[in-house]
Amino acid sequence: MHALVLLLTLSAGHKMAVEYGPAKPAHAALRQKEQQRGVLEAFAKIAVTVRLPRDITLALRECDAPTAFWDRASATIVLCYGYYDFVRSVVGEKQQLPVIAFTLLHELGHALAHDLELPIVGRGEDAADRYATVFALSVESEIGDQIIAAAARFFLELSKRHQPSFWDEHSSEGTRFYDLACAFYGGRPSTYSRYFSDGVLPAARAVRCAGEFQQALRGWNALLEPYSNIEGGKTF
Repeated sequence: MHALVLLLTLSAGHKMAVEYGPAKPAHAALRQKEQQRGVLEAFAKIAVTVRLPRDITLALRECDAPTAFWDRASATIVLCYGYYDFVRSVVGEKQQLPVIAFTLLHELGHALAHDLELPIVGRGEDAADRYATVFALSVESEIGDQIIAAAARFFLELSKRHQPSFWDEHSSEGTRFYDLACAFYGGRPSTYSRYFSDGVLPAARAVRCAGEFQQALRGWNALLEPYSNIEGGKTF
């Protein structure tokens, strides 16, 4: 079975290739389902908010591990078939797609930081999380809320299964949960209570969340403004 590749032309003249790679029998139904519902094509349209310096690819592929990653050498955001299975095993079928969406936004953050040579200060993984969070919470609908709430639950559940690795380039899963909950509280106070219980955030952290979210929002807007396709220069 050959890869199915669809091309989307961006406003800067570059193309974004959406690739559905060959799937093992266990993932054949998933490949067909993703082609039909067009998740990658919908995600690809996100990139038109900025001018990209080269063609990039969004690829659904078989991998050795259930993960997703940005391959800078080939300019490809790779989403592994097995990652769908892994996410479903952690948060269930209903929240699988919102977590996938957060993951794709996270990897897009890596892609933009690398290809636009953005001056990221601090952990690149934390910066990619903040990009995904700010983007999702800038969407004027419940979709963004669902993405952040599902991703937060995903990291909370993982924190119960794994001991933190102090050498990992990622923050611990527990830290990522609290960072997402804080961003939600700071960026969407009117809908926060629909998804998070009272007392989730310690008061000492909650009082800082609005400022933390605004800092992330200003930071990513400033970084992307020179490349923005949106009138006024702001991406979010």
